[in-house]
Amino acid sequence: IMMKNTYLNLRSGAAEIFVRPKYGQAESSAFVVASGPSLDETIPIIQKNVGRAIIISSGSAIRPLLVNGITPDFHVEYENAYLYASIEKLAREFDLSPVCLLASTTVDPSIVQFFKKSVFYFRSGPSPYRLFCDSDENSLRFSEPAVVNASLSFAMDVGIKDIYFFGTDFGTK
Repeated sequence: IMMKNTYLNLRSGAAEIFVRPKYGQAESSAFVVASGPSLDETIPIIQKNVGRAIIISSGSAIRPLLVNGITPDFHVEYENAYLYASIEKLAREFDLSPVCLLASTTVDPSIVQFFKKSVFYFRSGPSPYRLFCDSDENSLRFSEPAVVNASLSFAMDVGIKDIYFFGTDFGTK
């Protein structure tokens, strides 16, 4: 599935591929948002700071953000199957066009259509990396084992120094 999805996501030759910047530091802060139990109580903090930080939703965290009137700047996806139904439902309920999809090349290619802009990154572990990736600069350094790791890695890789976590409970509060 990962090989097939990577091929389908990249075959047009027009796919945008993540390139890690060599230098620089982003001037903005970032909110890395996951869908852990503490997210509900921290939604007001995120709402109050919309426009002051780059909001990065991780996997299923996009729904509670959109339901609460928060449109993330980036939405990170990692899974290679079973995404279409949830993303398609979101696209019927909310405008996803302002959100940039940042996705592993291995994600279900059918979800890309719901986002105006998509950028793919390579995961260094799965086999498509060796066959399709031209440079380590096209991967996120610490994108595993979960989607929230990919979100954090993205923020760090683009030079953001002030990163705040919401709903990233990892099983504890």
